[in-house]
Amino acid sequence: MSAAVALRSDYGANDLRRLAGRARDGGQARRLMALAAVAEGKSREAAAAIGLMDRQTLRDWVHRFNAEGPGGLIARKSPGRPAKLSAAQKEDLRKWVEAGPETERPDLVRWRRADLADLLKERFDVECHETTVGRMLRGFGFSHISARARHPEKDDDAQEAFKKNFGERVAALTKELRPGTPVEIWFQDEARVGHKNGLVYQWARRGSRPRQPQDQRYESA
Repeated sequence: MSAAVALRSDYGANDLRRLAGRARDGGQARRLMALAAVAEGKSREAAAAIGLMDRQTLRDWVHRFNAEGPGGLIARKSPGRPAKLSAAQKEDLRKWVEAGPETERPDLVRWRRADLADLLKERFDVECHETTVGRMLRGFGFSHISARARHPEKDDDAQEAFKKNFGERVAALTKELRPGTPVEIWFQDEARVGHKNGLVYQWARRGSRPRQPQDQRYESA
């Protein structure tokens, strides 16, 4: 240990032991006991042994205690590495996943972590590993889940209009019939031979069931 550091004098050995007895943090209690030994005049080596540390670490805690008092003897969590993306960039990433790849990458039907990592590099010049991208997506509330089939030419507006006006269309077709005439509504299907592409897992919000285009072209038999 280099030159000794004097311990602040407004806390005596008994004061430090009393604080250690009331401390809820085990590490803080050990450090208070070590500093109490220092205040009693014990050697730095003996005091460090009481706190289960080496002499240089004891010296560092003396500096912290002198500057901040007993509260400074509580270990602080490491802030970790700074985030690679800003809050605004993370919000853009979330919106990309919510909207699907069609607006950003029309050649894709679903986002993969590698695709998003490439887009982050292209847009923000930030390199992120696929694992990092996956961790951020889970933080947004997304999960890697299966999708439901969707015909590439499906028209949601036309489908809703058909369901909304179905009653009126039936009434228009049957207005010339005599009252009480039985009416049957039939739905047609046929045997078909063709290829249907498989569906893959994609990133979407937990609890949702996203849809993916599925080739449903067939030759009718």
